Amino acid sequence: MKRLRDFLHLGIVANEATITGIRRPLGYQQLTLTGSAQHLTLPKPPAGVVVGYAVIQCTGTTATAIWRDDGTAPTSSVGMTLSTGSELDYVGDFTALQFIIGSGSPVLNISYYA
Repeated sequence: MKRLRDFLHLGIVANEATITGIRRPLGYQQLTLTGSAQHLTLPKPPAGVVVGYAVIQCTGTTATAIWRDDGTAPTSSVGMTLSTGSELDYVGDFTALQFIIGSGSPVLNISYYA
């Protein structure tokens, strides 16, 4: 008999990433952050397909990106932190999602999926 925790086990550790389910790749973007809040540039999907999921990784030497997804621009000290080597798996309102430099020179690598 299976226990509840057997169904909840992901089988990966914190430094691994897995795209599961039926995800259709829609595009890739690399975004070098600046001192002004920036929105993502969403790919144009085929008719009837919407961008529903993004994998966002932060790179750069000891860099951090600050983000908010409530429609308010983040500042270098107000928002959620995404550090070098970290990943944000985002499902939400992409038009409200914005990023800014927290420290260093962060570059975001972003893969979009339907």
